[in-house]
Amino acid sequence: MASNQIPLIPDKYYHVYNRGNNGEKLFYSGENYDYFLSKYFEAIKTVAETLCFCLMSNHFHFIVKVKSEAEIIGFLMSKKEGELYFPQKEDLSLAVSKQFSNLFNGYTQALNKQQERYGTLFSRPFKRKLIDSSDYLKNLILYVHLNPVNHGYTIKPENWKFSSYPLIISEKQENINREEVIGLFDDINNFEELHRLKANEKKGSVVDER
Repeated sequence: MASNQIPLIPDKYYHVYNRGNNGEKLFYSGENYDYFLSKYFEAIKTVAETLCFCLMSNHFHFIVKVKSEAEIIGFLMSKKEGELYFPQKEDLSLAVSKQFSNLFNGYTQALNKQQERYGTLFSRPFKRKLIDSSDYLKNLILYVHLNPVNHGYTIKPENWKFSSYPLIISEKQENINREEVIGLFDDINNFEELHRLKANEKKGSVVDER
């Protein structure tokens, strides 16, 4: 099944990612990054928990756990403003996808206005992959946090502020399920050490992006 057709099922983990249309920039300033994140958490906290994320200039990665069936039904029923409503199973996956789509559409409109541009901003539709094991989940967290190192923006993941890594090591919750992430690595020391080891394996030049 294509990555853009995978249903977002309650209680499952997913890698959600996308890039700018034709590789175009998504973020032009620190304010753009901050605005996107604020809108992301506002939209997605209703349907999923976030374990980690990383925003780059022309792409992004999120690892999420879709909320329970009961929680998503509660969200859907609250949107019906008291009307008699019985969500179907297929409504649940669509509700999660809709929150992501609303986020991307809203951000596109805001950035288009700011940059005086027109048309689509993100590749469509957004991509997602089911995470079906704890080992896969752990490796993806490393991959997401090391994205700025892999792309040569920094030599240490903690120096890239548009990711969840600085939040996790600083013990700030900030809408991140920090405890679950740390638990995958046993403790914070192992979490930091494994990221450090992986970062040291990377070679290449470092560029400065502001």
